[in-house]
Amino acid sequence: MRTNGSLPPLSLDPLRIEAASGEIDTVLVAFTDMEGRLQGKRLSARFFLEETLEHGTEGCDYLLAVDVDMNTVDGYAMSSWETGYGDFVMAPDLSTLRRTPWARGAVMVTADLTWHDGSPVAASPRQVLDHQRRRLAERGWHAYAGTELEFVVYLSCPRVLRSSRRR
Repeated sequence: MRTNGSLPPLSLDPLRIEAASGEIDTVLVAFTDMEGRLQGKRLSARFFLEETLEHGTEGCDYLLAVDVDMNTVDGYAMSSWETGYGDFVMAPDLSTLRRTPWARGAVMVTADLTWHDGSPVAASPRQVLDHQRRRLAERGWHAYAGTELEFVVYLSCPRVLRSSRRR
C-alpha cells in the first residue's frame, strides 16, 4: 500500500548517508493499532539498515487486541489469554519513510504487519483499509478521506483555571 504524506519521502541512499554521518540516528517503525494510535519500535538507524530493512522487526499481537488503557479485550481470535499472545513481523513500507519534524535526527516508516509465514495480519487496520481500497478499485471507485482535529485552547495556566473552577 502506498500513502502520500505532506513531507517528501526519503529514499534509502540519503538515509544511509545521513545515518553514516550521524545526522539521522533513529528510525521509528510504526503501525496503527485498533484505537488509531501509533505503536511500534524505536531503533538505531544502524540496526534498521543492517537488520530490520531485510528481516523486519517483531511485535506482539497483543498490541492489536487491547483497549485505550492497554487492557486485553475478549473476543479476538488471533490473540487471547487462552490461545496465547504471539508475535507478528513489522515489515517497513519504504514508500512511507519520512523525516520526523518533531524529533531531530529521527525518521519514521510505517510497517505492514505479517505473520512469520509472510501472510498479512488481516485484522491490522492498514490491511483492512487496503482490502477496502482494493474493493473500491474493482468497481472503478476511489475513496477520499480527511481528518477532523478537535482541541481546546486555554488562555490561562492550569493553576489559574483550577482556582476559577472552570471545566
